[in-house]
Amino acid sequence: MVIRPKGKAISEIRIRRGLSKNALSKKAGVCKSSIAQVENGQPPTPRIAKAISDALEVGFDELFEIVG
Repeated sequence: MVIRPKGKAISEIRIRRGLSKNALSKKAGVCKSSIAQVENGQPPTPRIAKAISDALEVGFDELFEIVG
């Protein structure tokens, strides 16, 4: 099972919310490089994916898809 980010959904919602990558990383409790990697399409761990969706206050399925 792999969690894959859906296109540019994370960066689009982050920007709409007025958050920098650094601000999102602090709100989600993950490092800034993790935010950048996920925004660039790298699969996150389940914990990081949940932390990002919680921090952006959107459903997991709006940001990610599970494949495999």
